[in-house]
Amino acid sequence: CDLSVRQCSFLHKDGEISVKFLSKIETEEELLLSIALPDSLQLEEAWIEGVNMYMGKTPIIPENDVFVTFLGSCNLEKMQWRLSFKVENKNGQVENYSATFFTRRN
Repeated sequence: CDLSVRQCSFLHKDGEISVKFLSKIETEEELLLSIALPDSLQLEEAWIEGVNMYMGKTPIIPENDVFVTFLGSCNLEKMQWRLSFKVENKNGQVENYSATFFTRRN
């Protein structure tokens, strides 16, 4: 699923998980996201990392019903990113999900 063009949805036995950007995807700007989970799941951790140029793990932080993150600048013309997150169910089982997206240098 490419978050650059649409919301990404994942099927889980307890319902649908979805993630989408609420603001235009730009480097060096605050980015807002929505991560929707079934009530039976809890978000344990979420982060973004570069795929074609590793620049470390950038955390995704909950803030007032949305999630906030920030992308660093990159010298590549087209940068591919991976948003990853872990969810835990009521039985303590953890599952991983990820989606990709792209930025272009201006």
